[in-house]
Amino acid sequence: MTEAKRVDPYAHLMDLGKGALHQALAAQRSALEYSRQFVEGDAAARPLRAQHEEWVRKALETLAPFYALEQLAREQLLKAQAGLFELADDTLRNLTLHGAERGGHRSA
Repeated sequence: MTEAKRVDPYAHLMDLGKGALHQALAAQRSALEYSRQFVEGDAAARPLRAQHEEWVRKALETLAPFYALEQLAREQLLKAQAGLFELADDTLRNLTLHGAERGGHRSA
């Protein structure tokens, strides 16, 4: 059950990322097509440039939530790692204290 909880947020994050990347790729393809027409000297250069800028803006807006989710996931991972290190440190400290109470010796 714990494993399922770990996989679900990751899978959800990946699904969001894939969707955002697909949208960004579609926007990039459209932008490249409009750019190609612009370079070839199409008479509609100004509207194409405006459309290109609009597609790029939309691509960046589409990717922004994905980057925010990625940052949140990184922060949560760092917190989890810090918690694990603290737990390991506490466990080792307790083992050392219990060993000393029982008359054990520490090796250097």
